[in-house]
Amino acid sequence: MTALNPSLRKKSAARMAAVQCLYQHVYAPELSPDQLIVARMGIEGEEEGLLEELEPLDIAPDGKLLRGIVSGAVGQQVELDRRLEEVLGTRWSGHRMPELMRALFRCAAYEFLYHPELKPGIILDQYVTLATSFFDDSEVGFVNGALQEVAKSLRS
Repeated sequence: MTALNPSLRKKSAARMAAVQCLYQHVYAPELSPDQLIVARMGIEGEEEGLLEELEPLDIAPDGKLLRGIVSGAVGQQVELDRRLEEVLGTRWSGHRMPELMRALFRCAAYEFLYHPELKPGIILDQYVTLATSFFDDSEVGFVNGALQEVAKSLRS
């Protein structure tokens, strides 16, 4: 297996951090996207202990991509949730889906909708790969199938 190039690794790290920031936003909705990023990345001035339970990233993320996804997904959350519910129906609504999975879907949906320059397959691959870091095989299978539906619907 070949190693990922540094640029792709930075983008993957940005997506990982973005999902973690959106997850934290559920429990700290008063924090702005910039505050979430500062706390996640351990930048000077971080909120004490806010994200200490999350694993450190092994590579510095692409800052522009991270800020874009977090700011965009937080700013467009109502629209993203509406679009996701249209596609996923009862699988999205209610309390059946874990918050971390919701965060992952919001990030992916944001990229599908607001980054038309990216091929859907790239976005799909990145978020399914991320799902393997958080979920067991059956949940990763669900993420894969559901994101394929989301991609088809949002990029039709």
